[in-house]
Amino acid sequence: MTPFEISRLDTPVGVYRISGRYDLSGRALQFEWDELAIMGTDGWDKLNPASKAGKAQLQKLLPHLLLHLEV
Repeated sequence: MTPFEISRLDTPVGVYRISGRYDLSGRALQFEWDELAIMGTDGWDKLNPASKAGKAQLQKLLPHLLLHLEV
């Protein structure tokens, strides 16, 4: 898996801090998340990628993340 760390990703759907690993070797792109956070009014709010809200945020974020990673 290829590691990545993005300290600040500005997107139309929010500002994110993300780290983890991705793998392109299989049929589908796979991610493992070490940290996933969105900028809130009082600083970084951690997101749980396994929760319903976290999955909804990931769906919005994923196209922007793929462009940033040039995958």
